[in-house]
Amino acid sequence: MLLGDKLTPLLDGMPFFHKPPLMYWIDMAAMSVFGVNGFALRMAPAVGAWVMGAGLYLALRRWRGEAAARLALGVLATSPFFFLGGQYANHDMLVAGCITAAILLFVRATEAPSPRQRRSAK
Repeated sequence: MLLGDKLTPLLDGMPFFHKPPLMYWIDMAAMSVFGVNGFALRMAPAVGAWVMGAGLYLALRRWRGEAAARLALGVLATSPFFFLGGQYANHDMLVAGCITAAILLFVRATEAPSPRQRRSAK
C-alpha cells in the first residue's frame, strides 16, 4: 500500500477504511472529469440513487409489466428522502443502491425458470 496510490482512502495521511472506498473512487473519477466542485462530490450518491432506481424499474418491469415499473420509479424518484439522499454527499445512498442491486440480483438468480426457459434448456 503506497500513500497516494489512489486506491487507499486517507484521513490526515493515515489509511481510512471505516467507510466503503467506492464512494471515494467515484468522487475522484468525477473530480478528474468535472473538476473539484459540489457537482463532482455528489456523483457517488447520484450513482447509488440511479442504481437503486434502475434496479427497481428492471425488476418490476419483469415481474409486473412496464406500467407498474414506470409508476414505481416515479413514486421513488419523487419521494422527498430519496430525492434529497441522492444529492447529499455521504455514503448512505451509494450503500443503499448497492444493497438494493444485490438483493434484486439474488432474487433474480433464485427465481424458478419460466416454462419457456425450461423448454430452451432441453
